[in-house]
Amino acid sequence: MSLENEPIWDQYSENKNKVYKISSEVRDKSALCKSYLGKYSLEFGYYLHQRKKRIHLAKKQIQERKMGKKEIKFVMKEVYFNESMFLRNRRTRIIVEDFITLAKIGQGSYGEVFLVKPKTSFTQSKCLPNTIDLDFQNKELQLGKNEKESEIEKETEIQKEKEKEKEQEKLNKKEKETEIQKDKKEETKEQETEKETEKETETEKETEIQKKKEKEKEKDNEKNRLKEKTPSVLALKRVKKSSVNTQTKMKNIWTEREVLATHNSPWLVKLLATFQDDEYLYFVMDYHSGGDLKSLISEVGAVNEDAAKFYLAEMFLSVEDLHKQGFIHRDIKPENFLISSDGHIKLTDFGLSKNIFMDQKNWKTTIERMTREEMNKPKHFTLVGTPNYMSPEILSRKGYDNSIDFWALGCILYELLAGSPPFLGRGVKETLRNIIFYTKTLTSPTTTLNEQIIPEVAWDLITKLLQVPIQDKPEIFLQKMKKHKFFEGVDFDQIREITPPFVPQLENEMDISYFDTSYFQNFDGQLTTVINHVGRPKLFSKKDINNNFVGFSFRRYKSWYKD
Repeated sequence: MSLENEPIWDQYSENKNKVYKISSEVRDKSALCKSYLGKYSLEFGYYLHQRKKRIHLAKKQIQERKMGKKEIKFVMKEVYFNESMFLRNRRTRIIVEDFITLAKIGQGSYGEVFLVKPKTSFTQSKCLPNTIDLDFQNKELQLGKNEKESEIEKETEIQKEKEKEKEQEKLNKKEKETEIQKDKKEETKEQETEKETEKETETEKETEIQKKKEKEKEKDNEKNRLKEKTPSVLALKRVKKSSVNTQTKMKNIWTEREVLATHNSPWLVKLLATFQDDEYLYFVMDYHSGGDLKSLISEVGAVNEDAAKFYLAEMFLSVEDLHKQGFIHRDIKPENFLISSDGHIKLTDFGLSKNIFMDQKNWKTTIERMTREEMNKPKHFTLVGTPNYMSPEILSRKGYDNSIDFWALGCILYELLAGSPPFLGRGVKETLRNIIFYTKTLTSPTTTLNEQIIPEVAWDLITKLLQVPIQDKPEIFLQKMKKHKFFEGVDFDQIREITPPFVPQLENEMDISYFDTSYFQNFDGQLTTVINHVGRPKLFSKKDINNNFVGFSFRRYKSWYKD
């Protein structure tokens, strides 16, 4: 019987033109699976490429040193042993017990944030940045014993016996000389004592000056320690799995993980690792001890024009880097700009971020690709953000792009100079109404003497940021705003070399004085791994929870990502 007469081919011919609907859950899981496999293959492929380089370098050094067969075997064993140990450490599981919990520093709708200190089990076996070095360029290869070692040992023994005889002769001569020298030393001691008394007075003065210098150096060293790339203190964010009880919340968690894991920007908070147990998801991130921009504004009230210029320039760079990664933040506000120990800011909290090139309403099949026109100007319709910094485009539900982040930056610039947001009302409804009718409600603030609080140059930039819609493409608009007169004299490429207007005064790396921890004073305990916890609410079944967070674990390696 030929294949053409089989009924399966007739069935296929009837259904080949049929369009199948794919549920959002299947679509999301397929996208997660695709991204997970893609990242894994890229990272592992990069590791294989780097391993070949290291082995080639070791062989090159062997040829240059002209080693023997035994030496070559010993060296190559060391090379392969280091590679296998790296792969073993890569497979080890991170747990909460790898950290010492110091304090609770924050709590939000999704989870809690703790200040933790990593143990050696995490910093060494878990391969944090700057703790593992797979490059052999700066290391000397360990050499094995040569075939001629036995002959060399015999020669050294004969030489040692001859040296002992010579040493005994020298000792006899020294004894005679010492007796003569003792008499001379007694005379010189009396003269030296007089000189020493004079020197003591001078040295006392010098020691006092040196002590002052040492104290200044200690302070500088403490500041430099705070600037090290591998901190001894980290921030641990813990999210309860049962709180991620909807598809949108699950997307937010995965989006935050994706943004943090893929970026390599100095303006975004760095993720070091993610892991999970039966009840919680964990994010291990850099700790920034200076608090956030909102706490600075609430403490100071308003900043001067130079300080506002500095902070807005760094906010521009952080948002620009996020957009280059392909994401809209959608929740830009002062609370999400953390101040690091050196005074510079970093953007955080990417839970509400959205991929610029993904439009939920344009999906047809899982195989279909978006055209270039759709990718150039995508629109989103979800109502997200904080009321004071929401764009009218979000409230109108007519669609928006990454220009909504620029609207929020305009609101923050207004708040930096005036001390309060531009559309603040008595309640949320009034605030949203002020945003919708922003052309009428947006006015420059004045003092009791009718003097302008915000300078004209800054007000011109605010009005350009607070406009809907933006005619240019977002990336072109941002470049134009960076050339605005308000930023006159600002070098965006060298801004990290500038000393910030505010640098936190920290006693040590564990200083949490810039965080409001009054609500968490009763917290005192060590986090522990939760396994098979019976009493949790089952909004998802155990099987569903495991499926939703497959591939969540991540760790950042120095050899894979350049700082």
